[in-house]
Amino acid sequence: MKKILFALVVAFTFFTGCESKNSNNVKVIINQNNDLTLNYLFSADDNIILEITNKDKAIDDATINIAIYDNKNRLLGVEKKYIHKFSKGQKNIYKISYDEILSDSKDVKKVELTLTNTNYEYSNETSYIDQVKGNIVKSTDEELNIKITNNSSKKIDLLDASIVFYKNGKIIDLYSILADNVDSEFTDKIYVPLISNKDGKMKYIDYDDVEIIINYAIAYNE
Repeated sequence: MKKILFALVVAFTFFTGCESKNSNNVKVIINQNNDLTLNYLFSADDNIILEITNKDKAIDDATINIAIYDNKNRLLGVEKKYIHKFSKGQKNIYKISYDEILSDSKDVKKVELTLTNTNYEYSNETSYIDQVKGNIVKSTDEELNIKITNNSSKKIDLLDASIVFYKNGKIIDLYSILADNVDSEFTDKIYVPLISNKDGKMKYIDYDDVEIIINYAIAYNE
């Protein structure tokens, strides 16, 4: 029986690496600063999962610049991930899906990740991440009912969460949720991710744990 967990995004790092390759021989290069730690692993479908940890001090804004290259070092595409109101000790998890950035991902051979904090202060934003909690109820082996509860007295204008799937304690995939104007709660039904097996047929990933990680929950100040 699969164990269902829920969690808020305050934890320690649990995977490391500065450069490695997956089954498609994709090389990953990381550029980061002293305030933030960026680690990665390859998902079950050979995309990239990022874990960003703030180890030093509260940061209002940070950016992950993503550059994707082919085997001749030609730039194929770029993307950005934004982090808001990043507290000390907080952890965010994101997924880079090549197909969402490129029209054809078969030529990807190198991904360069550059993590920077801008120190730009958003004075009109307040984080309520410590008052937002997630819960998962399994309806079938393939479907999950998601409920995120806002326990603050404010409407959450920007909500970013990740549904993280584990196997033997290791992240194997995730599902991203973006929502706005969340009053008391946000609900959704998601399907367990599919991957292609060796004979080309699609199958659901084999996981034993799943949790909700809240990346940020922001309300605009009036």
